[in-house]
Amino acid sequence: MDSKTLRRLVAELLVVVFGILIAVGVDRWNQGRQERIAGERYVEALAEDLAADTVALGRLVGIYRAREAAGQRVLDAIERDSDFEDDPAALASDINYAGYVTSFKASDFTYRELLSTGGFGLIEDPDLKRALVAYYQSVEFNAQFNPLWVETPRAYYRPEVRARVAPADWAAIETSELGAGGDPLDADATLDD
Repeated sequence: MDSKTLRRLVAELLVVVFGILIAVGVDRWNQGRQERIAGERYVEALAEDLAADTVALGRLVGIYRAREAAGQRVLDAIERDSDFEDDPAALASDINYAGYVTSFKASDFTYRELLSTGGFGLIEDPDLKRALVAYYQSVEFNAQFNPLWVETPRAYYRPEVRARVAPADWAAIETSELGAGGDPLDADATLDD
């Protein structure tokens, strides 16, 4: 093989190697760009989920303030040793409304998707990652207590009320419209949005 052919083969080999290196570099750049775009989309979706949680928690605070007022009216009636004949319908409403528990369910679809697909690594900010994990772990931890909270508020005043109310009025209390199917034990509702 003469030197001219050898130079031509080396040049062609260098062109092929250089072309492969460029293609690999462009592919890596493109993959990195796609991962950054996917990470940004996940962060936007997480922000929407957290905004929805903020709205839901705000509503939940309002619900619990109203329930606290209803519970206070029932407790006031018990403390004044009332015979509850003033307004049994209002009492029925207050007992049922104050005793029901509305639990919070976080909008965690995006977070769970990130965990299940291994996409959590697409989020580059370590502080954001830590905050997300802490938030969703605390939501999950608190959710385990929801069944325990269902009857807890009622347990304090229902026996007192039942002992002081006529049987017909008690039946009205247990079947009031605010009761879940009239079953005082079916007292859990969930705030899903």
